[in-house]
Amino acid sequence: MAVSEIAPSGSTELSERLAAKGSAITAEDLRAEIGIPKNVDFRLLRWMTKGTPQYLEIAATVECKHEFVGEVVQKIIDTRELQGIEVFPYGIPQPDVVLVNFTNVPQEF
Repeated sequence: MAVSEIAPSGSTELSERLAAKGSAITAEDLRAEIGIPKNVDFRLLRWMTKGTPQYLEIAATVECKHEFVGEVVQKIIDTRELQGIEVFPYGIPQPDVVLVNFTNVPQEF
């Protein structure tokens, strides 16, 4: 399938707005675009875009406290454009922080 034949899943507006900022995107930019509440403490650890506006790939990692992971994941799911979500809890014996990786590219199984 050619790149021009790939149908976007959900709106591509989010991809285009975030891609326009490129590597200069901040955690607050992401908070505003996805709608993460201000009371949720998180850090944007990694952000990457590649491709052209016809088919733009986004990959990001945010770190949040375990009590906020549900809100963060729900907001990512609610955007409909972001799909491939992976959640990694860290901390022994109980998780204290969680890494949430997400992308707009569907995962292949």
